[in-house]
Amino acid sequence: METLICSHCGSENPRGPATCAKCAESLSTATVKQTAAFVEGGQSMLPTLLAFGAAIAGGFGLLFLTRATMGVGLIGFGCLLAILGRLGQASGQDQRMRARFQALRTGRS
Repeated sequence: METLICSHCGSENPRGPATCAKCAESLSTATVKQTAAFVEGGQSMLPTLLAFGAAIAGGFGLLFLTRATMGVGLIGFGCLLAILGRLGQASGQDQRMRARFQALRTGRS
């Protein structure tokens, strides 16, 4: 179920009407909210499990490197660390965005 959040007063309106039911402002610039689960739902455990699995695989990969493949292995491990760092950064941003959406939903700015 899609609802529109009025950018003026923060109230939720069903998709369809062109004006807010509470303040009669135009909903042309309103924020669309797909479901309450997007705003209120917790994070999935899948990214955490995948990051943990990637760290274990990277550790085992380093253990089985030969002298001939050590340079490529270290570059690969550096890439793995960069990817894991980016996942952590995205997780923090996701938490901040969820908090912001929750604040908009409840009428706080």
